[in-house]
Amino acid sequence: MTAPRLLFLTPEPPSATGGGLAMRAGSTLRALAGGGWDVHVVVVPVHGERSHDGGTTVARSAASYRVLDLDGLAPGDRRQAVLDVLGDPDLRLAMTATSPRPEPCRRLGAGAVRAVTDLALGAGPEAGGPFEAVHVLRLYLAPLVDVLLARPDHPPITLDVDEDDATVVRQLDALACRGGGDDLALPDRPGPDGRGPDGGGGGADTDDGADDGAGTAEDAPAYERLQRWYLPRVDRVAVASAVEAQRLDERCGLAPGSMVAVPNEVPARSGPPAAAAPSPDPTAADLLLVGNFSWPPNADAAAVLCDRVRPALAGALGRPVTVALVGKDPPEAVRRLGRAPGVTVTGLVDDVGPYYAAAGVAAVPMRAGGGSRIKLLEAMDRGVPVVTTTAGAAGLDGADGPPVAVADSVPAFVDACRRALSDPSWRDRTVGHAGRWVHDHHGPAAVAAAMDQLVASPARGGAR
Repeated sequence: MTAPRLLFLTPEPPSATGGGLAMRAGSTLRALAGGGWDVHVVVVPVHGERSHDGGTTVARSAASYRVLDLDGLAPGDRRQAVLDVLGDPDLRLAMTATSPRPEPCRRLGAGAVRAVTDLALGAGPEAGGPFEAVHVLRLYLAPLVDVLLARPDHPPITLDVDEDDATVVRQLDALACRGGGDDLALPDRPGPDGRGPDGGGGGADTDDGADDGAGTAEDAPAYERLQRWYLPRVDRVAVASAVEAQRLDERCGLAPGSMVAVPNEVPARSGPPAAAAPSPDPTAADLLLVGNFSWPPNADAAAVLCDRVRPALAGALGRPVTVALVGKDPPEAVRRLGRAPGVTVTGLVDDVGPYYAAAGVAAVPMRAGGGSRIKLLEAMDRGVPVVTTTAGAAGLDGADGPPVAVADSVPAFVDACRRALSDPSWRDRTVGHAGRWVHDHHGPAAVAAAMDQLVASPARGGAR
């Protein structure tokens, strides 16, 4: 019996490693394939061309894989692009309701929308028949289903927005305006009605979102327009955490049961946590921060860690404190931090495992972002105690709360790091609890169960 076919639209190739977006795409693909779907992956490279070979995750789990040629589908000039939209009433209606759109949407012309529509409906020589479900990763790809949504017979369409983009871009603006001081809690920039970033108060949270092209504060109203237009129109909406679900539900007024929290998955690794490396090991550090440092909240956290936390912690411990900043694309401001004695800036590394194995604390003083921090899940899974902020811990769901130390001022952050480095009994209790917690709430089984709720598994009851 042939498995039902699902079309998966993603801005990044699904992967088990790399940035947070690629890893979320990878866990989604594995969960869908494991649930009985015949998953056909289409990468829509709105952030520019990257390595698109798909890798082992795609080879093992995808029925087919292709990259949409956005340049080849683009009209010859701006006038033709306008005429293409005006000539299609479905595109014209959606464009009128959501314009101006945020920057990542601007490469999604009428040609790309029609190509996806034909593929989903089984039109054209390469289509292979209609699809029984369509899953879209990230809000800014939702315009690709404008024509499908207008058809009463469209297949079920699910949209994984991952995070509240409108709040994230407002927080990035607030972060850029923020000065020094001991406060690590980022105040929300006012929204249109002066009550906070989305009119309802509340904070935000992030992963390594540099691949997402989130935009600037001027894009926040544009993301809100997309949210209010698309979220009520698709069959179901996925978010990375309950806090994102609550915020979007308040803004968009969705029907009960239409939003599902699909957690980020703890990165896969082989074997038990490695033993701590001896101090001469070049990967050893008291404080470890892993991330894509082209993402402003990660670069900001690196500066806080090196310029404010590190010297205060050295005074509290009465000895020098070492820091490792591990991750790709460090800008000059982050590379500058590596010129100080005891601070290492690695750039991209093949394997973060040795750095976790040799780390004293995963120190994540983040003040902005959205979704949930995969870096925190990775540290907990590898037996490293975590000290972070309220913004850093936001998005980590679970009734018992994430087993991390939360501190929203530099003195409190320093004290939590001091305890993690000097209190073995506290460290052992925290690490043991963290390992169990992360697999209960962010392991493959948790992701598969949430995806099954979002897109009913054909292996357990048929396509919705």
